Amino acid sequence: MLRIKYNKPNIPKLIPKLQKCFYSQTSRITFTNLEDHHGDIPNQKTYMPINLKDLSIPSKKKEKNINQLNNLPTMGQIDLDSFNINKDLETSFFDVSLLPTWYERLNQPSTYRIHKDLESTSFPFRSFRKCYSRILTLYFDTYITLPPSQMYELQKKLYYDREDKSHIPDSVQKLEIKIDRVTRKLSELSLNTYIIFKRLGIRRSIPPFYLHQQFSVNLNERNLSNLLNLYFELPKPRPLYLRRDELEQFLSLILSTKVSNDDNKALLPKIIDVFEDMYQNVKSKSMEDFQLTPFENTKYLSLLLNYWKSKNMSQEEKFNNIINLRMNSLKFCPAMWDILLSHLPEYCNEIMKIMSEKSGLTRLSAGVFIRYLTTYDELNNTLELMKLKNYHLDSELLDTIITKYIEFGKIKEAKELMNEFFKFSFDLSSTNWEFPTLRKSRTELFKIDVLNKTLQQLKNENFDDPITFSWLRYKFKPNPITMGNLLTHLDSLTDEKDLLNIMVEQKIPISNKHALKLLTFQTENLADRIKFFENVPLVLKLVNESYEFNDNLHVASTDSKYDMETYKKYVHIPTGTSFELKEIVKTSIEIYEEISTNSTFYNIRANLANQLVRLNDKLKYL
Repeated sequence: MLRIKYNKPNIPKLIPKLQKCFYSQTSRITFTNLEDHHGDIPNQKTYMPINLKDLSIPSKKKEKNINQLNNLPTMGQIDLDSFNINKDLETSFFDVSLLPTWYERLNQPSTYRIHKDLESTSFPFRSFRKCYSRILTLYFDTYITLPPSQMYELQKKLYYDREDKSHIPDSVQKLEIKIDRVTRKLSELSLNTYIIFKRLGIRRSIPPFYLHQQFSVNLNERNLSNLLNLYFELPKPRPLYLRRDELEQFLSLILSTKVSNDDNKALLPKIIDVFEDMYQNVKSKSMEDFQLTPFENTKYLSLLLNYWKSKNMSQEEKFNNIINLRMNSLKFCPAMWDILLSHLPEYCNEIMKIMSEKSGLTRLSAGVFIRYLTTYDELNNTLELMKLKNYHLDSELLDTIITKYIEFGKIKEAKELMNEFFKFSFDLSSTNWEFPTLRKSRTELFKIDVLNKTLQQLKNENFDDPITFSWLRYKFKPNPITMGNLLTHLDSLTDEKDLLNIMVEQKIPISNKHALKLLTFQTENLADRIKFFENVPLVLKLVNESYEFNDNLHVASTDSKYDMETYKKYVHIPTGTSFELKEIVKTSIEIYEEISTNSTFYNIRANLANQLVRLNDKLKYL
């Protein structure tokens, strides 16, 4: 009989081999020199720092002096006398768990206005990149110690052995390492790494020889269809009959599979069965150290929701199934709440209420939640809570706020917010704006989340820096589509002119669809009609300078790498930019003819003619 000997491998040596597989679950440094990071692999209790000073976060019970509460900014004027305060103690203490959750506070009347906060904001950083590197480096230099010998070893692992990195200056190498260390500490990457590290240490069983050979061959060929069938031929508990590296590579292949691809849609039920099999095996004594990472749990939830969608399952049934899953086996992390909010917007309030009892409000959760708010007070209370939790005003959050202002009919407030924004970001003309791919958007949101967590940690450590703890941190060019939406909803033509001048000055492009909407403004009021004529040359000037933007907008509306469904809404004629420009020229000529007989509009007519000539010249080459 053939005997196969399985020796327990050296786990740290396996880590570099798996680095390529887990590009999305683990950080770069985690896999390069795990042996030197004895004190940095967190356990589940310490991976996410909880700020017990922030009373807006539901946390485990902790007593706090009531005088400290009175000195903290609160939301909704909470009446502390209504809570059960123990008067028998020598010093009055209260139970934090008796305070309302952050979700319960959102329904209270609010006087908070974000644009008033921005009035006292200090000068921002020049860019997100500057802000991100400076804040994370500041945190590292203040609270993390890395001996020179360890820094040298990390540099050697990451840079000196790679020819393409050898030209990077020493200072930049150290900066990247510092940023990566803080990222690992304050994001879910460390928890993913820790779970994988524990999973690698589980003792394995000997699989059937022929079956194992078949699995290895198909794994090398990355044939997921065959692998899924072979997996279910293994004895139970199946994960223990795969070698350590084979299991991790198998999971990595599943995580990287795009089920939206028609060729992979048929595999979706079996992929879900694999996850469910692993959840069942976790309960066995031999696999007590076997866990799935937050990233894997999130992928499972996403696949499950997409599978139910393909089966035309009702939203109510989906919601009930998710509640049962959460109660029985599935451990939720912040990213999973975000997916639920996106897939089940009808149950937004129920999801947020459950979430508030289990976790704090993250920046990403808040961004998703704001999209489904139904009242103006809820919006302002959410923004105030984000301010108290020390989140910063990033470009996506600004877009979301302006969109909600428009939805609630708060056009004046939206204009005031933009005025405050441009007051501090007064020179954006040299800043480029590009259409982010879905992949880049996810990366940027990850960095935004890490930056917010770093700011929270600095605040928790009583780090006092007015630049660090203000809403606005860096300059960025606002989304042209958001600016166009605001333009087309302004009640005042004077405000419209002001915003058009800002967009011209700061070189913020305009979509052809928004431009056409502005050019077809109708009014019987003579004074408003005159103001409208004054704005037309400004609109055409923007159109002339926005050709490249509109060309890219058409590309983004038809390319799956981008958020196609969103961009399609802002394309006037799908067949091409030139047809939209011809429509703009036609409308503008009609306006020119209307004012051609009135000498009062001589200057306006001259400016309009100049822009029309430019636009016509451009059309000749299309």
